[in-house]
Amino acid sequence: QSKASEVYSRLNESFGKIEERKVSDYPDYYGGSFTNVDGKLVIYVKGNVEDYKKELLKKAGTDDLIFEPCNFSFKELTEIMDTINAYKLNNADSPICANFNSYAILDAENRIVVDLDEYNEEQIAAFKKRVINSPAIEFRKATGKIVFL
Repeated sequence: QSKASEVYSRLNESFGKIEERKVSDYPDYYGGSFTNVDGKLVIYVKGNVEDYKKELLKKAGTDDLIFEPCNFSFKELTEIMDTINAYKLNNADSPICANFNSYAILDAENRIVVDLDEYNEEQIAAFKKRVINSPAIEFRKATGKIVFL
């Protein structure tokens, strides 16, 4: 797994310095990456994997990678998260904001999950109408309130 972490770092650095990186710095074909249960780095590719494989191998500096097709680019997922973050920040007192406190990019699933306290079609529709409607978002029933210690 440490080798996968090394490769991930090298790949991540190829997109620019973290402290200076913008969402637009990620290529449109890059869907994110994660380490699988076997300790291998898996890279998601939006579009035809073969079109980008050579470039990603060069960026990663190894051929010990697994490539998988995906539906959403990391750039798209990050932009969706930015929209959700902005809504949460600018509408903190709204009932919609009160209904979701946990949301994240799930790298291994190439999607975003939003946990709703009140989980039903009406609340999902309200979120989609007011915050963002994207097929990249999966809604789930929240398992409980987040408690800060």
